[in-house]
Amino acid sequence: MFEAVVDINAKDYNACTRYYLRKYLGVKEYILLALLLIGGLVLYFAFQQLLILILCGVTVLIMSGAIVVYIAFARKGYTEEFVKRNTHEWKFTFYEEEFSVETLEENGDKPYTEKFGYDRVERVALLKDRVYIYCGAALAYYIRYDNMTTGTFIEFCEFVKKKIEPAKFKMKEGRRRNKQFPYGR
Repeated sequence: MFEAVVDINAKDYNACTRYYLRKYLGVKEYILLALLLIGGLVLYFAFQQLLILILCGVTVLIMSGAIVVYIAFARKGYTEEFVKRNTHEWKFTFYEEEFSVETLEENGDKPYTEKFGYDRVERVALLKDRVYIYCGAALAYYIRYDNMTTGTFIEFCEFVKKKIEPAKFKMKEGRRRNKQFPYGR
């Protein structure tokens, strides 16, 4: 059994939600976007095709806008969920079959506990000094190495590796498969 008490702060929470963007945007997407923009510039200067340049610019603006909107909603979510409710702390308890998160609202006057099975975890990111646990797009948790109260951080990381299936540690999935036919037709 492992336990951790996490002080919730805006810097770490925003870093956790920005890291979740890696599920959707990786190096490949940025390279493709850069190639699209460069290709639009080349076609504009080579053939004076202003329409191609406009289409490339609009695509870049839409992608940039989506990223800005995601980050803005993450910050607003932090304000709504933690600042307005006066929530400052999570208490994690990890058992063999599930883990629980106790959120202490209104400075600990109103505790709220939620339990998750390890199969309900959507993604996990193990970094050198913290663990990000995503139980959905709106449920992001982080645990830093110094938050552990029972057990060590290294043992906890090994425990998480055993309990959660390896595919959930990849922030980006490979080829998208049809869920109805996972092994092809």
